[in-house]
Amino acid sequence: MFVYSVSRLRCGGTVFKSTLPLRLPFTENRETAMVAIVPFNEETMNSVRPNMATLPLRFFRAATAILFASVCIFVLGCENPSSLIGSILRSPISILGLGQAEAPGGQDSDASADDSYAAAKLVEGWEIPDLTLFVTGRLHGYIEPCGCTGLTNQKGGLLRRHTCLNLLKSKGFDPVTVDAGNMIRRFGQQPSIKMKTAYKSIAQIMNYDVIGMGVDDMKAGGVDMLLSMEEAGRTETPFTSANMKLFEGDPSITPFQVIEKNGKTIGVASVIGAEHVKKAMASGGNEDFSLEMPAAAIAAVVGNPKFAACDFKVLMIQSEPESCKMLAMRFPVFDLVVTAGGAGDPTLKPEAIALGNGRVSQMIQCGVKGMYVGVVGVDFGGDGSKAIKYQRVALDASFKDSPPVKEVFLEYQNELKALWQGGSLEDIKPRLHPSGYKFVGSQACRDCHDEEYDIWKDGIDGDGGPHAKATADLTDPGERTWVKRHFDPECVSCHVTGWNPQNYYPYETGYIDLKKDVLLHGNGCENCHGPGSGHVQAENDATDQALQDKLRLQVRVTIAEAKARTCYECHDLDNSPDYAEAEDGWDKYWPTIKHGDGE
Repeated sequence: MFVYSVSRLRCGGTVFKSTLPLRLPFTENRETAMVAIVPFNEETMNSVRPNMATLPLRFFRAATAILFASVCIFVLGCENPSSLIGSILRSPISILGLGQAEAPGGQDSDASADDSYAAAKLVEGWEIPDLTLFVTGRLHGYIEPCGCTGLTNQKGGLLRRHTCLNLLKSKGFDPVTVDAGNMIRRFGQQPSIKMKTAYKSIAQIMNYDVIGMGVDDMKAGGVDMLLSMEEAGRTETPFTSANMKLFEGDPSITPFQVIEKNGKTIGVASVIGAEHVKKAMASGGNEDFSLEMPAAAIAAVVGNPKFAACDFKVLMIQSEPESCKMLAMRFPVFDLVVTAGGAGDPTLKPEAIALGNGRVSQMIQCGVKGMYVGVVGVDFGGDGSKAIKYQRVALDASFKDSPPVKEVFLEYQNELKALWQGGSLEDIKPRLHPSGYKFVGSQACRDCHDEEYDIWKDGIDGDGGPHAKATADLTDPGERTWVKRHFDPECVSCHVTGWNPQNYYPYETGYIDLKKDVLLHGNGCENCHGPGSGHVQAENDATDQALQDKLRLQVRVTIAEAKARTCYECHDLDNSPDYAEAEDGWDKYWPTIKHGDGE
């Protein structure tokens, strides 16, 4: 059967979008979408003509869908409804009877879909196709999910990705593995070490066929990037970008890759979007790298005879979905487009891109933070058709940690530890706090604020305050106990006192050493109220009332300020999504630490 989601439909040259839940529920499997790319001609029509016994029901459903769409369009507004209905009737995808799957085209990521226990549902009900692709990307430094809110509540990570890949192989699939790039997101030593960790994990252990390059990967610098590639230990490079070159054409990065699998050749090209290229060029760029506009680079790839001869062609683009569609239509040779742009979770099903002359490409999204894998199955028809099925796979806790990747992660933490203890981790060079004052530790607050201190130390119920225990959560973790993270700046910044929580560096007199800085253990009072040396000294001197009043005002944080800004510095979308995304986050968690005068 075929199904159209009328919550988002194209009408004329514009996208019609409704806020009403208008999905037609003709499919039970919400995790798998199946579409087909076919030459649209009389021969194709005959090959997919429906069984006569089911024609009345099919025509009834088709008529119902079109009527329903038309009514909704007239009610909600559309300048050219006949264009929409005509596109439905003309669509080759709508004619194909593909059982349980929905036709592509909806942008709704379908937040209602149940992503839990994804391991049990991996390629459930699939027959092994002629070709399988395992698609990832946009890791952006999130090599593992932050465990602060419990690993069962968070998705992603290389430890789970390897397990997912192995599970797919154990089911008899032999996938082509591709990653769209952007392993890191910021400058610094730690991100460079993360890049090395990521490349070891996916290029060496998972043996990826293709690894694209993102503009943010350039933040590692050319030398560190090249060293990371070399440490991956591959004799043939999987690293690919058609419009980014390293050191004026170092062979470590190729314009495209051709993979042979099951008697088919798969061509994969990767480009950085025009908006990122322009921004990099405007800022002066990086002398280690050279960039060109994506259109010129793609033209060179598709004009290469080796690529042109491939049976299945993939284009990975680091750009917004709309820009990706424009490039796909400009170069209508790609069967699959992978966009490493957009916000939020990847869409539940591919989006069809009309290429003209009856050809259709499919676009899938990577999502963000490496939380999902896309599994694509391709079956080749004798008439030149390519039937595609797709599953979005959430890397949830049902995928257990991979032992080989564990070893790489231990190397990562040990390298951070060695740099930290050796005084050569530039990322943690202390900086002056904007206030100019020093950190004195929460114990210094106790003399005047004994009730507030007891709540911080022991909690409302006396079982221990969550903020006071923050450092212990790193040295004695409740999950993933095989590794400690008290030398990891990205973890330490919210688990001790005296750090910048968003930029991962300590302030002068802030925490540095586990044994020497015991008074700065835990996420202490001064992280919210500011370093307290001036306030404490003024209260102890008790000689200048005006100064006391001024400093009291400086360390005061109102309820409104805490709700709007202060708490989000640590309890953000990355580390505390159950707080940051919840409408009742404050109301739920504030009572567990409630202190002060309530204003």
